[in-house]
Amino acid sequence: MAIPSIDDLSRIDPPTWPLVGTWEVSIAHLVKRRYEVPSVAAACLGQLDRFGALRLTPTALGFDRDDVEWRKVTGVTTQPLRAVLTDAALQREVERWRTTLPPIPGRTWALEKCAAVIGDLAGAALQRAGSEALDRPVVSEVRYQGALARSRTLSGGMVVVALLGVVPSASQIILDMAEQHGNLAR
Repeated sequence: MAIPSIDDLSRIDPPTWPLVGTWEVSIAHLVKRRYEVPSVAAACLGQLDRFGALRLTPTALGFDRDDVEWRKVTGVTTQPLRAVLTDAALQREVERWRTTLPPIPGRTWALEKCAAVIGDLAGAALQRAGSEALDRPVVSEVRYQGALARSRTLSGGMVVVALLGVVPSASQIILDMAEQHGNLAR
């Protein structure tokens, strides 16, 4: 059973400021919210969260199941919403999912539903932004200090960027939390 409109998809409760608990949205959560998921597709769907999940906590930030402690963040890169949410980017993302997931039962169903949800999510983000706000920056990468003091980068995929477009306060919270922890270079 499908949700009647994509408007419901864009109604994701924003995180609260200051962060006091965990705020998380993932591609699996969105697909389950929109469609009745057959049990054969559930395992495949959960694997897709490594390509499409956003988590904010008082102590860490997570893109696609990779978490970074706020105290290790050294910089944040933003890009205009219109530059990231393109049809070509959606096609690349779905192809990346297709080549990474093993050919298990339910994969085709899960990929089709995820592509539909991310397409609708990107459309909702662009629609919500409006023509004057399409150049509004959203967080696309976070630089942080990894093991042995090496500089590392955590990149948000299309799902993360679309979520940040639909919930612009989440993008601002990422910037605010990184700045609050002291060594942010934008």
